[in-house]
Amino acid sequence: MSDFQYKNNKFTSKDIDAQDTGVTIKEALLLIRDSEYYDDIYAALKVGEIINETVAIPGARMLISCVDAESKRYTKVDVSKKYEDLQFEISDDESVINIAFPSSDNYPVAFTASPIYSAQTDFFENSCSMSKYANKLIRRERIDVVLENLESIRSIYTEGKDTHEYKYRLLKDSKGNHFFRATTSITHYKDYNIGLSVFVALVALYRHMQATTDKFVVNRCEYNESSIRVYFEKLGKRSTPIGEVKYLVELNNSEIKEGAVRFSGVCAILIEDNKADRDAIHKEKIHLGIETDYEEYEEGGKRELLVKPRPTNLRYSIQGIKHNVNPKKAIPSMILASKIQKNEAKIYDDLASIGEARSFSAIRKSIVDKVKRIQKESELGEFKSSMQKEIPEAIENYHELLRLLNRLDLIASSSLDAKEQLRYLFYEALIERRNLGFEQPEE
Repeated sequence: MSDFQYKNNKFTSKDIDAQDTGVTIKEALLLIRDSEYYDDIYAALKVGEIINETVAIPGARMLISCVDAESKRYTKVDVSKKYEDLQFEISDDESVINIAFPSSDNYPVAFTASPIYSAQTDFFENSCSMSKYANKLIRRERIDVVLENLESIRSIYTEGKDTHEYKYRLLKDSKGNHFFRATTSITHYKDYNIGLSVFVALVALYRHMQATTDKFVVNRCEYNESSIRVYFEKLGKRSTPIGEVKYLVELNNSEIKEGAVRFSGVCAILIEDNKADRDAIHKEKIHLGIETDYEEYEEGGKRELLVKPRPTNLRYSIQGIKHNVNPKKAIPSMILASKIQKNEAKIYDDLASIGEARSFSAIRKSIVDKVKRIQKESELGEFKSSMQKEIPEAIENYHELLRLLNRLDLIASSSLDAKEQLRYLFYEALIERRNLGFEQPEE
């Protein structure tokens, strides 16, 4: 395997220094200092008008510091290459196909890169539409057949007239090792990186706070070198049938995947901390050999259970920018005030109708069915068995329902990606009553 240091980072409002009450726009410009779109963003957001203003969001300074530090762990390199120019070799442990890149004008170094994350699967699919076939062969320890196929495809492509050229996103560590992160479009991909998206978010929320009485704090942040999720909590709580709830605006940015920069509405259900449940699940995960990160809470305190609709459900989208949209066109649309207010009202309306629309038995059945359909290879795969054991034969009231959701959330607490999928599962089980997704947003 490669020496890539996979690292998911996170912090919550509990980690924020009391003196971190916000940052000035001028200080936040640190996030886009190296962006090729610096001038476009500066002009589109009219930064000159607010350069000395303060974004009064507690935790904003820590957010900027963490993003800046993470950006320095790897150098990001984009190299355009034809498939025919690449060479392939099997890794020492025969688990992946490494790719050898020749030198080029924009990157005059020849190197070999190991695939990370889903890069290998995406490469198989984008370059020769054989991801399922290739991955099945690798699982059956026949990676040699995959290599033969890749070489045969090179011969076919070399004889043809079509161009099979892609842009490859690579990460280079301090030792000079290269890692293949993803393939992107040569002509349509715009690099809306993490720093850029956080800067846009801070400016957008600053303008929102100026137009309303809303106040925000950084509730939590989950990030690595290629993606980030920041939850900006609107101060204040509401009572709903399922308990007290907070409303949060989520910034989600994957530098590679679709959606680039996306703002969505999320709700955090406050749940009474149950130390006995935490201890039992912690012990069970250790027994099963599942990585665990024991969460400490004050006795009698509360946990926040995040629940959110999938991004395919357009009714709940606040705003987004795709990778193929020019910044001059996309950035001016980041005026969020009225959109946040509509989104918040929709989510609270949904929560208010939980008890009316679905019985506890129907919600339980939905959870059972959704957990049963979890694929072994998915982010939740390793937790499936443990989750199934936690579901009781019956749920009679909100207390029992929340306790179940809390226990399921604790089971997947060690994986940020698994928790993300669980948030979708919870939302669908509690609220969705129609076919999911693809509904047009309201005007």
